[in-house]
Amino acid sequence: MDKKIKYFIIILYNLLVLSEINAQPLSIISPKNNQVFNSEINLHWNKLDSATAYRLVIKNKINSSVEIDTVLKENYFTYSNLNGFYSWKVFGLINNIQKDSSIQNHFQIFDPRAAVGLNLWLKSDTGIGLANDTNIISW
Repeated sequence: MDKKIKYFIIILYNLLVLSEINAQPLSIISPKNNQVFNSEINLHWNKLDSATAYRLVIKNKINSSVEIDTVLKENYFTYSNLNGFYSWKVFGLINNIQKDSSIQNHFQIFDPRAAVGLNLWLKSDTGIGLANDTNIISW
């Protein structure tokens, strides 16, 4: 086969593959940006027809360390072993080649049971100092 024909076929294939995946942008469905959870996180993004897999990257927002970097066949991920502030991004893959990515979103996991020394007042009227029997001056 002539070299020009080979190059033409390769270029045509790449154009078709790239235009196919870019026809529908990869977007995050849930959770909403900056949403707070108390334990398990469920991440979900739209499915791309041409994607053979998805790469999910979750980073600690405080120190930028990568907590999770995994390749998935499905367009969702559930995890329950995080606590803190995180950013996440998903990439569309075609035959293990990264072709498209979502915007970066953020979420927070806050588990009150993990907070050491957390005190809870069950009576809101305890320890209140009043002035003139109407204005609160201390609590």
